[in-house]
Amino acid sequence: MAARGASIRRVTFGATAFRELAFAAAFFVFFCIFAIPSHAQTSDLVTVTVDPETRVVLRGQHAPWAKAQNSQGAVPGDTMLGHLMLVLKRSPQRQKAFEQFLQQQQDPASPNYHRWLTPSQMGKRFGVSQRDVDAVSEWLRDQGLRVDSVANSRMMIDFSGNASVVDAAFAIKLRYYQVGGEQRMATATDPQIPAALAGVIQSVSGLYTTKDRPHYGAGRAQVPAQGAGSVLPAAMFNCSGGDCNYFIFPADFAAIYDLNSIYDQGIDGTGQTIAIIGRARVYNPDIENFESLSGLEVKVPTVIVPPLGEDPGPAAGTGGIASNDQVEATLDVMRATSVAPGADIDLIVSTDDNGESGLRIAAAYAVDTDPIPAQIMNISFGACEADRSKSDVQFWDSLFSQAAGEGISVVVASGDSGAAGCDRYFETPPEKQIASPNYICASSYATCVGGTEFADAAEPTAYWSQSNGKGYESALGYIPEGAFNEPFDYRGVPQAASSGGGVSSYKATPHWQTGTGVPGSEGRYTPDIAFSASSHDGYFGCLAATPPPSGSCVVQNGSFSFEYFFGTSAAAPDMAGIAALLNENFQLAQGALNPRLYQLAANPANAVFHDVTAASSGVSGCVVTKPSMCNNSTPSPKGLGGGLSGYLVTPGFDEVTGLGSIDGANLLANWAPDVTAPSNPH
Repeated sequence: MAARGASIRRVTFGATAFRELAFAAAFFVFFCIFAIPSHAQTSDLVTVTVDPETRVVLRGQHAPWAKAQNSQGAVPGDTMLGHLMLVLKRSPQRQKAFEQFLQQQQDPASPNYHRWLTPSQMGKRFGVSQRDVDAVSEWLRDQGLRVDSVANSRMMIDFSGNASVVDAAFAIKLRYYQVGGEQRMATATDPQIPAALAGVIQSVSGLYTTKDRPHYGAGRAQVPAQGAGSVLPAAMFNCSGGDCNYFIFPADFAAIYDLNSIYDQGIDGTGQTIAIIGRARVYNPDIENFESLSGLEVKVPTVIVPPLGEDPGPAAGTGGIASNDQVEATLDVMRATSVAPGADIDLIVSTDDNGESGLRIAAAYAVDTDPIPAQIMNISFGACEADRSKSDVQFWDSLFSQAAGEGISVVVASGDSGAAGCDRYFETPPEKQIASPNYICASSYATCVGGTEFADAAEPTAYWSQSNGKGYESALGYIPEGAFNEPFDYRGVPQAASSGGGVSSYKATPHWQTGTGVPGSEGRYTPDIAFSASSHDGYFGCLAATPPPSGSCVVQNGSFSFEYFFGTSAAAPDMAGIAALLNENFQLAQGALNPRLYQLAANPANAVFHDVTAASSGVSGCVVTKPSMCNNSTPSPKGLGGGLSGYLVTPGFDEVTGLGSIDGANLLANWAPDVTAPSNPH
């Protein structure tokens, strides 16, 4: 297919405007970054002797579901709790300086523009003082707890101990609770800390357990094989009763979202590394079969188990059954490598350990290892904010803000149960539903990725070829999109299956989140952007560890079986791949993407975004009370009506698809800011 969209010019940070600006400010940059006065480096927040008996309550740490009526009894005192995490906080003055520095890193008029720091430099410049770290660590040890590690950023301390010691240290009582059919651990009250440490401790992570869920859907399909003994399918679409489901190959994604002209310029993510955060390994033959069939270079991810993590062990293969975590890891690796086939993939994994999230361990490794292992980080997991406390949001925000300062672009899936983020994805909704977004998306330093659905049902032949081209490409170009919303499963049973989104009750609206469609200033609005996420046109993949007929992509008995994936778990690594293309094009990490994305959205003439609206969704008589492709409302357990009203797709930004999907070529062509333009007000 012919390349589409604006031509791409590979540029580097050494382009004339940037080079002259950097050279003119070289001495000032050196002074700003490395010549901070010593008193700014070592100002202490712990200024009095730590008296463990003089305590204050650490607010916002209590799980909302830890109620007396759910209690199942005390956690035995000898239960070992590992990887508890103290998240530290800066003084108000240093926090302000840190946030200003992060803004300067994204301001082309600043000498700090794209001047990324290492984790150790982050700690020396913006972490709490070493004396404060020592004071907190000494208190933990005095309580009988073990300090396992201190982050290079000097903003987190990993510690462990048995339940009775933790109870005594924080004046709490850990109990088990029965919630939604699962047993969870939590404190009955907010923890307490010595008053002398109140200025330096922000939150405690790990005092309650709620498992983050993967945001994916998956199905299996069979198509005829092409000739006896062939390992190739004859066609990659299924039609029944005139309704066709097409499967998105890498070549299709490139045609739909305008990546071909980028690839034609030799830009494919080479030299970049994408970190996929997960809880399981992948079965390498799945990745190899997928890449071979898709016409990609055959290579497998590098698996990293952090030193503080727990190895999940080998992945299931043919004859086994993949766990949900393995399916998620497989999907993420395939989608990221599809969009950026030249990029290296680091699959950073850890299982949950004594209730502590393996995802947090893996993500902390990706951000705080010196030097950082990857320039892009993808997280396709989450839970609803209403099920989490403020401390959970603070953990991810602290980590992602550090990532931003190091030049790491973070992408997170928005969720798959529409506005009702607490509902189980792709299952029948409960009678009572509440509006709540993915809590990991609440950080303004992460690009939250929602889902769209192709509005191609009325005239599919206008958008899809009835035969396959090179790389099984059948998409003819861009396809109009609505919101990902499939309120009924294949059996006609109501389900929660829609793009997650909403407003955070914990994080304020960031200064850059403005423009057409942004509702106001109630909080952090999500998602930021979106890509295809519906099962109607799922993403082609291979997964051997499934019940027969296996989705291994190997011909058996004259037919070809494969797995197809959908959900915002697929959309998030799509954006991770595009971030790798950006990095390679400019030969420099781009860090937090959101500020520039919203700047670009302010000028629709650049055609960077495919704005998703009621008109583009093809829905007539659009209303928010009826789940459809013009909203992320949900059905009730009994039918289409009576569910939770979500948000409508609107011109500009909306809390379903964000700014819309992205035209890749136009994004790269317009990404470099005009250094002569006025900088954003801070």
